[in-house]
Amino acid sequence: GARAAVGAWEARVEPPLPPAVQGGPDLWADGMEVDAGSGVDLPRPDLGQPAAEFKRLPGAVRFAPWLRACGVHIAEHELARDPLDAFSNGLVLCDLVQLAVPTAQFVGVQRRAVMSAAAKLHNINAALRVLRGNKAVDQAVLYKDLEIREGSVVDTCSLLEALRKLTRSRGLRG
Repeated sequence: GARAAVGAWEARVEPPLPPAVQGGPDLWADGMEVDAGSGVDLPRPDLGQPAAEFKRLPGAVRFAPWLRACGVHIAEHELARDPLDAFSNGLVLCDLVQLAVPTAQFVGVQRRAVMSAAAKLHNINAALRVLRGNKAVDQAVLYKDLEIREGSVVDTCSLLEALRKLTRSRGLRG
């Protein structure tokens, strides 16, 4: 499982990762909250996690430290799901694109608790439209709106990786 994938890396980390506390959040020394109840231990984002270990984490769990640094708090068990519903309404994507491209303007983005499939698709396309033509982003993923709405882990993670790189270029680490 995810624990085994992180286990080998975990042994090389000083200080050791905090113990999992069932049912509640845990805090790293720097105050970053970790959802220990999810059963997935994540390394601290500032420890230089090896790329191979980063890619082995399930679903979008590998993006949890970066998402938190961006002010997006989604529990690790939500990020490990397939389909990946946490991004299917496009709201988080619009917020992340706004961080990556501060001059972006979103018109008609729906921010309701319950949305139709068309409203979700509109939100996703609003985020993707801003990134089209950006040379730092793989353009193929910017036309995967239906797949992202349906929770495709591969396509959503490809988009998250592109956004992570864009925000890093703006100085946001995680």
